[in-house]
Amino acid sequence: MCRMIAFVGKRSVDLEGIFGAFREGSKCDPYVTTALGRDYDCHPDGWGYALYDGSSLRHFRSSLPVWREKVSLPKVTGKNIYGIFHSRLASDPSLNSPICSHPFIVATNKEVLLLAHNGSVQVDDASAKGIVDTEWAFSEIVKAGGLERALPRLKEQTKPKSALNLVLLSIPRDQKAPPVMQCLNYYRASQPGRVEYYKMYTADFPWGKIFFSSTFKDLDLSGLGNVELAPLGEVFNLETPNSRIDRRTRPTTVESVRKTRERRT
Repeated sequence: MCRMIAFVGKRSVDLEGIFGAFREGSKCDPYVTTALGRDYDCHPDGWGYALYDGSSLRHFRSSLPVWREKVSLPKVTGKNIYGIFHSRLASDPSLNSPICSHPFIVATNKEVLLLAHNGSVQVDDASAKGIVDTEWAFSEIVKAGGLERALPRLKEQTKPKSALNLVLLSIPRDQKAPPVMQCLNYYRASQPGRVEYYKMYTADFPWGKIFFSSTFKDLDLSGLGNVELAPLGEVFNLETPNSRIDRRTRPTTVESVRKTRERRT
């Protein structure tokens, strides 16, 4: 069980607030307590990120809890920024190591792929011992030639009471082709606490868009607006808005959006 955020935008300053919320939500998560019980309140079993801006690709993975990691984000300066953040609550403690943390990376003759996953899939390979189920899912995506082609099989292999929440960043070898950030919000859980835990959301920044786990919608992220539940069961692209929001528009936060919705209801 994991927490994750995907970001596509134009300002590196937005990443600082996102990373702060990511650390806070990974350290203290009432959603995982509701889903699993009092013994669980955080995601301590490693974390990682991937950042790409057209001129640099930064990929980092650690077995430490993100809130104990003494590391700052590198500066990114490209016109378009793609980011993935992921923290783990490992179902198998023996697989808590940097090589088991997300995002995973694979290179093909057409592109470089980075994948982060929340949920659990049944690994349909007797020889696949000692690997994380996400690695198996990644191999299925590569073998099928893309996420959408692999999706029916991956949904079929998703365990009951669990999810198949995915973020896949594709960076083409053809430098004229733009990167693509694909997202999926899918779960098979029915118990209310698990459903709320597995839900994924989208929201706007003035110069960007994010896709994120439910935990982060209750944190105060400056400039965040239009918080919506992500489409269920459908792969979609997370894209940078074509037009910038008027700077005179007062920035909103997740908390202010939540309070406004409560007043309306």
